[in-house]
Amino acid sequence: MLGIGEFDNKILIQTGSIIQDEMGGALYDWETVGLLWANIEWKEGKSLLAQDNLESKITIEFTVNLLESLAKKINANSYRVIYPTQNNQVSVDSNYYTVTGIHNKGGRLKYKTLICELATNNIPTI
Repeated sequence: MLGIGEFDNKILIQTGSIIQDEMGGALYDWETVGLLWANIEWKEGKSLLAQDNLESKITIEFTVNLLESLAKKINANSYRVIYPTQNNQVSVDSNYYTVTGIHNKGGRLKYKTLICELATNNIPTI
């Protein structure tokens, strides 16, 4: 069971939606839905060299104690996590993690673990 002191990193959770620009094209817009304390577990990293490009994927789990109103909204389809933050805002050092799955953790669904991936593609090899 996680103790309150283990939630020592702040993360931003955002939801995406498609909006229309002035020219009739589609844009993806992100809205922050929560700034939460999280426990972070780095799980695995994979790299693949394909057609002279290095593609890598990092799996990370963010465990959070969600507010009741936010817990009903979070799903793995259109959300992302931003970490690390600086002064509770996105910074130049922030990474964007795609939420790929959600697990309940702890008794009475006390916590939710957001399984996320950070993908880096098309990194040229030397």
